[in-house]
Amino acid sequence: MTNRLSIIDFASDHKSKPGNIWIPFAIFIFAFLLRLIYLLEIKSSPLFYYPQIDAETYVTMARQIANGNFFRTNNLSFYQPPLYPFLLAVIFKFFTQNLFQVHLLQFVLGSINCVLIYLVGRAAFNKKVGLLSGIIAGFYWPFIYFDGELLIPAFIIFLDLVLLLIFFKYMASGKQSFALLAGVLLGFSAIARPNILIFGWIVLPLFIIIPLLRSSGIKNIKSVRMRLFSLALLVGGSFCIIAPVTLYNWYVEKSFVLISHNGGINFYIGNNPETEKTIHIRPGEQWEAFAATPKTENPKVQFTGADFSHYWYQKSLRYMKQHPFGFIKNTVKKVLQFFYTYEFKRNLDIYFFKNHFSKLLRMPLIG
Repeated sequence: MTNRLSIIDFASDHKSKPGNIWIPFAIFIFAFLLRLIYLLEIKSSPLFYYPQIDAETYVTMARQIANGNFFRTNNLSFYQPPLYPFLLAVIFKFFTQNLFQVHLLQFVLGSINCVLIYLVGRAAFNKKVGLLSGIIAGFYWPFIYFDGELLIPAFIIFLDLVLLLIFFKYMASGKQSFALLAGVLLGFSAIARPNILIFGWIVLPLFIIIPLLRSSGIKNIKSVRMRLFSLALLVGGSFCIIAPVTLYNWYVEKSFVLISHNGGINFYIGNNPETEKTIHIRPGEQWEAFAATPKTENPKVQFTGADFSHYWYQKSLRYMKQHPFGFIKNTVKKVLQFFYTYEFKRNLDIYFFKNHFSKLLRMPLIG
């Protein structure tokens, strides 16, 4: 594995060959110029300075955090993962509240992501794969679109790419400090988008443990101890970042919510007898009525965030148990849709803004 995950050799190669710095620099400039063009186009959008739906929620929450009102008035566990609005709050408090400048910062981050994709591709495969991946990322129009939305994607992609690079460093060197740092990054990523834990707590540990299954690895007690300690650092590092969020949720509600309590309803949206209907529920009265279902069906029950999430999980699990073939059919369909070229809308119709506010995105970019 070390000959493939050669991130350390890659890093030293850059130090010994200063000319190589021009490759990531060129990728950044190329990606940023495209995003700058898009920024100048979308500033005329009616939603640029007045974000809606999730973006509005994040901005409103960030402003409440920045002015100190959020913790004085909030008495619920986090409905959505809190890291992104807290990041916006830091920007609002110490740098700027001008949304044009905030968008600009996010486009810079999106351009950095293209460089990180190049680094990940080069570390895991080779320089050609990395270069092609970085160029594709720069041209990939959904990246450009979501870099321009005050939503999580640009930030979560950044965290996950850095997490991969650090974990590659651990796999190549065996240094436990890298395992700890990977765990910390995993924790930050989780409080921005919790489902990364499926990868971080299952897939990454397998890469640590599998070498122990080799006969030589099992016989080497020192190697076993080091691997298990690295695994503990990875998981423990993530818990250290997640724990304050969990403790806050317990403090305000006296119920266990690991990060946020919207997991149940999101799980149900994709796993129920009428998935096509629920996934197309638009924000507004229809969504409010749908989200209020637990209270409507149990008017005398006082729901905590944990109760709310548990209700939807249980409803999905009943469907999966009572209609296993329907669940399997739905899952197969979602797998096929994963490879489909159409960008499914959730909050906003991407194609409406692509066709009405950006000549750049209407060009033959990569989709």
